[in-house]
Amino acid sequence: MLKVIRDGWIVTQNEKREIVRGDLVIDGDNIVSVGGKYNGSADVEIDAKGDIVMPGMINTHTHVAMSVMKGVVDDLTFQGFLDKVFQIDSDRTDEDLTVGTKLGCMEMMRGGTTTFVDLYYSEDVIAKAVEEAGIRGVLCWCTLDEQFTTQKGNPVDNAKHFVSTHQNMRKVIPSIGLQGVYVCGEETCVRASEFAREKDIPLNIHISETRGEVNNLKKDKGLRPV
Repeated sequence: MLKVIRDGWIVTQNEKREIVRGDLVIDGDNIVSVGGKYNGSADVEIDAKGDIVMPGMINTHTHVAMSVMKGVVDDLTFQGFLDKVFQIDSDRTDEDLTVGTKLGCMEMMRGGTTTFVDLYYSEDVIAKAVEEAGIRGVLCWCTLDEQFTTQKGNPVDNAKHFVSTHQNMRKVIPSIGLQGVYVCGEETCVRASEFAREKDIPLNIHISETRGEVNNLKKDKGLRPV
């Protein structure tokens, strides 16, 4: 299918970072022409006069399935926030996660985001909703020490299983993540890191979120998180 976006201000993101006015032509999944006037016919034409045509934005850290939880844990300390969220997470069903993911995907696409990086558990459930939505997702299964998790089984093993069973998806890149040093001991961090290197996949992590996290690690290990 041939699509033409006509007469917009095009943010090219080329080497010269040029912004040009004209038409942008898309053939299937490929951009075949940028700028100038396209005189041919098309299956779909969009009048972009006065509008900006730009590459999709990338959201580099989300918890997309939590979109339905806005306002639930406001005005709490960070530890209070974690305690409340972990309690809610332990009761959430696959249907809850699916609804939250679809809502989050719609919000992102409406705002111009076409790719996002997610850190959560049950990314297998989230992956199905992402594929249905049509947005691209780098889905990082969240790992942490077993004593802190609401997941069934070992979180690192769960992440490995997710990555191995979700290869070759069109819109989803399965990956691994770490909750943070406050719930991830050295063994968990090393296992997750080694797996990411082995599979050549992204590793997502919360890091240095609070002054307390930094000070506690300096006191315990003599090092800062970063």
